[in-house]
Amino acid sequence: MSTLAYAQAEIAMWSIALGIGAVVIAVVIALLTLLLRFVEDIDTGVAQVWQMATKLAANTATAWQLQGTANTVGKLKEEIRRHDELWSTQ
Repeated sequence: MSTLAYAQAEIAMWSIALGIGAVVIAVVIALLTLLLRFVEDIDTGVAQVWQMATKLAANTATAWQLQGTANTVGKLKEEIRRHDELWSTQ
């Protein structure tokens, strides 16, 4: 069977179908590229949030010790006051 056996309408329909298929493929490629960029942006944002959360955790890891430090400073102040009284009486 040669190409001459096909009717012009069939050839036109096949051409239209292939053209529509090419357009659909181009749109899918464009949408997937856009999706990839969105995912990369989200990944970058999540990485930045994780980095800041890690720094925050490192900076506040010893915050629970502040109460103990305050108590120790109070005791040290009391000891310095005693030494001052001892030295001022001599």
